[in-house]
Amino acid sequence: MGAVSGEGVCGIAQTLVMSPLRLPRTHNLEPRARRFLFMVETVARLLELQELNITLRETEIVHGTANSPDLCALKERVQALREQVNMDHLARFDRLMRQGLAVVRLHNDNCEGCNIGIARGDVNRMVTGKLEPICPHCGRFVLAS
Repeated sequence: MGAVSGEGVCGIAQTLVMSPLRLPRTHNLEPRARRFLFMVETVARLLELQELNITLRETEIVHGTANSPDLCALKERVQALREQVNMDHLARFDRLMRQGLAVVRLHNDNCEGCNIGIARGDVNRMVTGKLEPICPHCGRFVLAS
């Protein structure tokens, strides 16, 4: 794990502990494999961002909007993750989060967001990186394994 020091959203110098994704180096991979790893990394970051956003909302509800160190650390982590995500994916993520969850899992080839089955061929293409991991029915990002 690496640590990043910096000036916080609330003006407090703090140290954030970031857990980098353990992905292989991409400089010697073919383009499709690079795209696949990029999307896996993006969906993992969006999932973490979704969990942090939910935690942030719950913390603000319970403790109010006071600038506590924990709340500042959460806001800093959210901001750091948002800067690491492609703007197009971030715009989709923000739009979906207004309606509920933006990143969901596949269970028996069914999207857990809309509960509609995704064709096995599409799931295979998502897993191999030939297709972006996005549900064709509801548009949510899916974790396909």
